[in-house]
Order: sequence, then structure tokens, then C-alpha cells
Amino acid sequence: GDTVMMVSKHPRMREKQRIVKIVEYPETPEKNTVELSNTTKTFAEVQKTETELAKTEAISIANSTTKKVLQDYSTTEEVETKITASKESIELGVMHTLESYYDKTETDARIEISKGEIELGVSKTYQTKEGMSDYSTTEETKALIDIEADRINTIVSKKTGEDEVKSIIEQQSESIRLQAKKISWDSKYSSMTETGELTCTKGVFKGDISSESGNSTTTIKNGELKISYSDSVYTSIRANKDGYGSDFDTYGTANKVWQEFRVNGTRLLSLGQEGQGIFQKPSAYFPDGIYAPADMYANTIYLNTRGNGGYLNGTSSVIVCHANFNAQGTISCSGTKSRISKTKNYGDRLLYCYEMSTPMFGDIGYGKTDGEGMCIVSIDDVMAETVSESMKYHVFLQSEGRKELWVENKQAGFFIVKGEPETEFSWEIKAAQREYTIERLEEYSETKGLDFDGELQDEENKQINEIILLEQEMEELLWKSN
Repeated sequence: GDTVMMVSKHPRMREKQRIVKIVEYPETPEKNTVELSNTTKTFAEVQKTETELAKTEAISIANSTTKKVLQDYSTTEEVETKITASKESIELGVMHTLESYYDKTETDARIEISKGEIELGVSKTYQTKEGMSDYSTTEETKALIDIEADRINTIVSKKTGEDEVKSIIEQQSESIRLQAKKISWDSKYSSMTETGELTCTKGVFKGDISSESGNSTTTIKNGELKISYSDSVYTSIRANKDGYGSDFDTYGTANKVWQEFRVNGTRLLSLGQEGQGIFQKPSAYFPDGIYAPADMYANTIYLNTRGNGGYLNGTSSVIVCHANFNAQGTISCSGTKSRISKTKNYGDRLLYCYEMSTPMFGDIGYGKTDGEGMCIVSIDDVMAETVSESMKYHVFLQSEGRKELWVENKQAGFFIVKGEPETEFSWEIKAAQREYTIERLEEYSETKGLDFDGELQDEENKQINEIILLEQEMEELLWKSN
């Protein structure tokens, strides 16, 4: 809106002009220009013109690209900046290119802002030139952060040739998704290495757990721990449904099933069966025997002979017990039965048991006839209750010297010896064991008792006891009648 007076020397004219535009060049003021007009504009027209000029200049600056190139003998470095603005978005970018005789590296950084979204990205491309090596290599790395109102995505990728790896973090208000070739973390109470090794103070899993290692699969499901090598070969541990401890099951092939228990790598116990010999039935094998410390509570090995029976088998089987041995059943052996006795001069020696064709108990003692040649020998009350009262007992006499003795009478609680007066003698009695009066030279079977029915066996024992009681009553009547 300023005015200047224009003067012309030759025509001797003067004219007043209005300045409508000034273009200045601060560094080279001699290039400054002024646009004049002799038409007077209103203030509104001037304001409109200035606004349009300012807008045009702003857009020109926003869409400008600045490029700087530095070139050396063998290296070219190029930096390019870019700002693009529109009604819907603004984009800012910086590109850097470094090229040498051997390779080329391009780096690009970009920020794009639009309605409801901000995107930040950085990429880098490294490429070796052909001829500098046996083959050219191209490696691309990218990092991107994409922010929207309801999500944030972070992506980092690396591509070498045709191979590409990528890590992704996708975060929303209700979920976080992680994807990467390797994931690790380290905190005060938990950590995980890149190889997947998890360490934590404690853990609670609500659901099934499955683990695969080599050829085996381990699962925990419905309170059952199962280690399997296939659908038909596995071992499982679960709580007993009746509340009596735990069930331990092993399933194998049709002809071989074994479960081994080891301590420090040493096998102590094998349980199972094989399709041959006695091992066709469930068996237990102790390679180094069974050992229980002397102070161990309930120091007991228990074999139940009800139902499927209890069985120990082996060509070299040895049971060593440094405490009492209690068998609630029949003991059979193909060798001798003996006691180990320590001697002063001959070490430990074996003394052997006296075998009978019928289970018998015996007792021995001393006696002496009186002046009339008679001696009454009482039978121990405890001894009398261990033998059968329904069968007669046997008495054997041995006089001390060349004197005659005989058994005059036998009663339930005593027997009478007669002979020469004042004769010393030794006596021995034998009687059938109570409840074992009918056994005599029974036929032996190695598996006898393994397959019997428990209820039938109980009924058989009941009938035998009834017969014994009947025989005892008859014996008492005979004694009384005499």
C-alpha cells in the first residue's frame, strides 16, 4: 500500500505509483525487485492477495526437497530430505545413500501423520556389488511402528536373499500378540532364555500340560501324569479313585512289559512281565536284593498270597534279612533248611532242620523213676496248645544205663513212665501241628497258590477248621471215658 513518486528526466514527467509487491534477496540485494501499480486496491483486495501469496509459499516450502551430494574419489554420499503436506496428511522423510566401489547402503527414515494414525518407519538396504565377491548379497532390515486409536503394531524384519525373519508386537486394549523366532525375558521372579528355558518362582496351570522330548511325550491331564512312547507303550501315575494312595500303571508290547526304578543310575527294582516262563505273570526283580535299615519304621517285606499270590523266583535268588522274618503262609525250598551258628574255632557253620512227612512239633526232657519204679511226666501247657488234641502223640524213652523202661499210660496233659526204681531217662514227644493234621507228603507245584480264588480258599479253610474242632470234641470224650 506504500507509494513512490516516479520522475522521468527527458519528458519531464512525474507519476505517483503504489507498491503492490516487493521481492527481496538478502544475500544479493542488487537483485531485489518491486512491482508497481497505478491502480489503487482496497484493503480487502490487498489482504486477499497477501493471503494467497503466503499460502502458495507455504505449500512450496512444505513440498520442497533438499538434496545434497558429496562425491569423493571412490565414495558417493547422498542425503535427501523431503516434507510433503496436504489436507489429509503430512509426511517427513530423510534418505541417506552411501555408495562405494564395493557396496551400497541405503537408509530411509519416514514419519507419516494422517487422520487417526501415526506411522514411523526406518529401513536399511545393504548390497554388495557383483564382481567384488563370488556372488552379490542383498540384506534388508526394516523397523515400523504403526499407531492407531485402538492398537499399536511394532514390526522388525530382516531379509537376506530369499530368507526373511520377522518379529511382531501387536497390542490392543484386550490382547497382546508376540511373534518372533526367539523370545526371552528376565525379571525378578521369572525368566526365559532364547532357547525356551523357563525359570519361575512358582506356577499355576489351569488346564492340560504337554511336553515332547525326543521320542517321548509327557502329559498332565485330569490329575494323571503320563509318559508315552506311543499310543500303546506308556507309563501313568494317578490318584486312586477310591482314595487309597496312587495307581502306577505301565503298558508295553504284547510280550514284554517292564518298569524300572533307579537311584543315581543304578537299577534297584524292575516290575513287569515277559512272554516266557514264570514271567508270563506279573513279577518283581531286585538285581541287588532288598535292603532295609535296622531303624526303619515297619521294617517289613509283605507278600500277599490272596488272589494272585506272592512269588519270588530266580536261579540265584537270595533274601538276606537282618531282622525277623515272618511268613504268613507256606515256606518251600528245594534245598536244605539250616541255621547259621557261630563257633569259636570253626567260624560260621550250618545246622540243619529235621524233616518229617507230616508237620510235627516236638519236646524233649529228663525224668527219673521213684522207689516204686514210676514217673509222671507233665506236658507243657503251652506246648499242648500248639499241637492237635484229636490225634495221639508219640513218646520215645532212653534210659541212662542197662535198665528197662516203658510208657505205662498217656493222657492229654501227661504220660506215665514205669520201669526199674531210681532209673534216670530222657524222653521225647512228637505230635501233629494244630490245623495241619491231614497234610502228608503233599505234591509240590512251583506255581501252587498263584491262581486260586481267595473266597474258595477261605471256604476250604473253614471246612478244615470245623473238622478239626469235631475231632477235638471226640478226643475229649475218649479221654473222659477212659
